[in-house]
Amino acid sequence: MLSKTTGIFLIAGVILGVIACLGTLMLTQTGPFGDCTAILPQVSIGQTGIGSDMGDIPEFSSEEQAQKFLISHTDTGEGYSGTSTGTPAPKTTAIFTATGGDRTWSFDVDTSTFKPDEYIIMADAVLQNAHASTLFNVLDRSAGPFPKLAGAGSSSSGGTDYYITIDPVSDHYVGDRFTITGTTNIPADDELLVQVYSSSFRPTQKSQSGEFSGATGTVKASDAPRVVAPVATAAAVTAVPTSSEDRKYSITNVQVRDVEEADIVKTNGTYIYTVTGNTLRIIDAYPAEHAKIVATLKFSGSPQALYLNGDRLVVISEESDTREFWKCEKIGCTDASWSRPKTLIFTYAVSDPAHPELVRQIAIDGSLSDSRMIDSTLYFITTSAAGTSSDGNTFPQILDYAKGTVTPNVYYFDRTDKEFIYSMIGAVDVAAKAPVRAKTFLIGSAGTVYVSPARMYIGIATPADDSGAMQTDIYAFTLDNGKIAYAAQGTVNGVLLSQYSLDESGGNLRLATTGIEGAGKYKGYFSTVYILDSSMKTIGSLKKIAPGEQISAARFVGSRLYLATHRESAPLLVIDLSDPANLHILGELQLPGYAGYLHPYDESYMISIGKESNNGGVRLALFNVTNVSAPSVVDSIELGGRGSDSEILRDPKAFLFDKDMNLLVLPVQLYGQSGSVAYKKYQPPEDAGIWGGAYVFSVTPSQGFHLKGTVEHYDSSSGSPSPVKRSLYIEDTLYTLSSDMIVMSDLKNGLAVINSLAL
Repeated sequence: MLSKTTGIFLIAGVILGVIACLGTLMLTQTGPFGDCTAILPQVSIGQTGIGSDMGDIPEFSSEEQAQKFLISHTDTGEGYSGTSTGTPAPKTTAIFTATGGDRTWSFDVDTSTFKPDEYIIMADAVLQNAHASTLFNVLDRSAGPFPKLAGAGSSSSGGTDYYITIDPVSDHYVGDRFTITGTTNIPADDELLVQVYSSSFRPTQKSQSGEFSGATGTVKASDAPRVVAPVATAAAVTAVPTSSEDRKYSITNVQVRDVEEADIVKTNGTYIYTVTGNTLRIIDAYPAEHAKIVATLKFSGSPQALYLNGDRLVVISEESDTREFWKCEKIGCTDASWSRPKTLIFTYAVSDPAHPELVRQIAIDGSLSDSRMIDSTLYFITTSAAGTSSDGNTFPQILDYAKGTVTPNVYYFDRTDKEFIYSMIGAVDVAAKAPVRAKTFLIGSAGTVYVSPARMYIGIATPADDSGAMQTDIYAFTLDNGKIAYAAQGTVNGVLLSQYSLDESGGNLRLATTGIEGAGKYKGYFSTVYILDSSMKTIGSLKKIAPGEQISAARFVGSRLYLATHRESAPLLVIDLSDPANLHILGELQLPGYAGYLHPYDESYMISIGKESNNGGVRLALFNVTNVSAPSVVDSIELGGRGSDSEILRDPKAFLFDKDMNLLVLPVQLYGQSGSVAYKKYQPPEDAGIWGGAYVFSVTPSQGFHLKGTVEHYDSSSGSPSPVKRSLYIEDTLYTLSSDMIVMSDLKNGLAVINSLAL
């Protein structure tokens, strides 16, 4: 809701912009269509030339050079096209980094006249095109403590040349007084219009009357040093963290030791941090009898994952950055807009988890491809579209709200492709205030990422020829305490299934691909195993194994590769990798159904999670590879009937296994099946038509799987199902998490329910 004065300011700004643009057209006729881009400052970029840590990769000296390269090296013929990120900008896009610095603003709010409701905060620059919005709740104090669904705000920004952010806002009671704070780079003393109003306020077109509850006013940006305000908690009381140094708890299921992976839930043995939808919740989880949500933060975008490093909590979120601008051609100027994805990294201090404090915020152009954390260094990969003509797509940038905007150097390979994507690789120390380190490569959308403690490998699938055959380009980078350097590049036939299709050992990269040959009804599949040295040269291969089949699961363990395919009663291949010059199959095993995820029990036994044939139940199996020439199935279980499913089949982080605890937890959604139930085949409890929750097993080589019990989250009669996504344990309490709730069960007492929390 804008005031008349504000409306006049905005209209005047638009008119002045049009006059300036048209005046420039008459005097200069800049650009091929007489566009307005010449009157705006250009984006500053890195130094030209070849970096000492980048080998012989050339670097773009300007965006104009990049555009010429894209035009001359893009194959416009028909054929394979990779996944594009974002919507390309129109031809006359004019984007520049504003000259204003990072300024602070604040707006005081008195909720004495507010009614209990959800409230929207809108911050708009009066003279510039920049805005931000977020949500928080105002609650009735007589209703008691803050409910579990109460929300706290989060910053968001939009605009072209300028930005506005709003620091996270906690929920409040009616009568509270507090200050909304944020940052902006609009010129000093320019005004922001700040509006706080209830989300139920809906003025009509005929009148602005309605049940308005809120506040509005203008404030000015200040050059005063930025002070990050702590984020208030949504808890009724302050929680004091309990030492968990001697407490046993589970961690995220990761592929490589000492390389942490992002997940939707993390714990330190006392608190659980989890994201669902657009919300982060911090839960005082242990002991379970007194578990409660102590803080809730809502984000304008979509939080993807978390990292927990000491007292630092990192939230990685995605949102769309929409930019509006004037598009000027000979016939005149029109208002236009375009959008592209942004990745945001929020770092919170959680020494007091009930009062998380936002200490750093970073916005990166592009969609999040993947990330890892080594010690306290967060490595991230984002991808963004590169224009193929004069689309005007700018080099991707990083906005560090503490240090300003930077444009990483952009490197390229002299090759032709059907589509180009900017892939940015960056690093930030979440425990320090050092600048973000990053480099951008014009290579393609980073589809598969594997990271060892010292190297990062990015696999990008591309067409090998016009027959439908595919190949994968592998790019290797060295990692050293946040320093990123290009190492080598190689190419293999076929495509990778996932990060588990790669493994580093002894300085070599080992990988398995599914090859494709032919097209249409003549299309055929086969598998190939490669070993590449540190320069990405092939030093060993085992070609065209498992003909006619696609890889369904792969796991490297020591000098062996366990490889499964999608074929019914599929063979599990055990492959010897000890001698790169003599790769060979040691043995194979007919598995019931097919394996979708493989996990080592120890050196002699392997666990598989998959599906029964013809989309049947979920299949859990344990097999013995002590005699590699004749591996055997120790035990196998089918859960549910046709259509049953498990989150593990899509995300291995959902798999919880602890050999020392003799604990295996399988999140499942099961469908019942009529008829008799065979031995070792589990139907949903009480013959429910549909059942969701977790099955909990013990597992030993001598006895196979033993069902300890189940944890129910829903069944056919309990409404909309929300499958279990994750499970973890703290001491003897099992926590199973869905998008709707957390259930806490006693591992020492038959999985009796101790407590539950709605999310």
